[in-house]
Amino acid sequence: THASTIPAAHMVTGQIALGGFNPALAGWCGETAPQGHQGLGADTCRGVFTSHMAAEQLNAVSVQQLQLVGSLQAEGTLDDQFSQLMMLQDESNPDFVAEVIGLYWEDSGAKIDRIGAILATPLPDWQELDGLVHQFKGSSASLGARVIAQLCIKLREHCQVQDRSAAAQVQQQVVEAYRALQGKLGNFMMLEAQRRTISGAG
Repeated sequence: THASTIPAAHMVTGQIALGGFNPALAGWCGETAPQGHQGLGADTCRGVFTSHMAAEQLNAVSVQQLQLVGSLQAEGTLDDQFSQLMMLQDESNPDFVAEVIGLYWEDSGAKIDRIGAILATPLPDWQELDGLVHQFKGSSASLGARVIAQLCIKLREHCQVQDRSAAAQVQQQVVEAYRALQGKLGNFMMLEAQRRTISGAG
């Protein structure tokens, strides 16, 4: 685009605001700016434009998060409980979901290690094992980790009849499901990190 074809108001404001002409910013600062934005000073216009772009970026991240969660729910990895957690997140508690997921990783990792250690012994402590699996099921259900919660139900059934071989098999399935969930929710956490960055810059 030649400079002569750019309205003066657009070109000057764009150059002042970003150190060079920016077509998108110019559209917010010149004669074609949205209603109420015409004639804004360069600094004010830059602030309005930046806020607008941050809002669009936040919306894009939110859409990606909803699509990701929807796909995980469709495949059965998560259930509606996770959506309920997302609804509890607001401006007063903007990192709620990330904090819940972080606490789940910390708590669950220790439980999985302990469950594996108990089942590796010749004479497992079935009472302790049953208690651990019950707690793990509860925390998984609270997060919405449907597959893991269901596996915990099966694992408890084997614990209650003290079937070490069957319990060990299900425990391995739990480990695999947990690792898969870490990877999939890792993508969600990456989007959460983007959201926090955009919110801080907006």
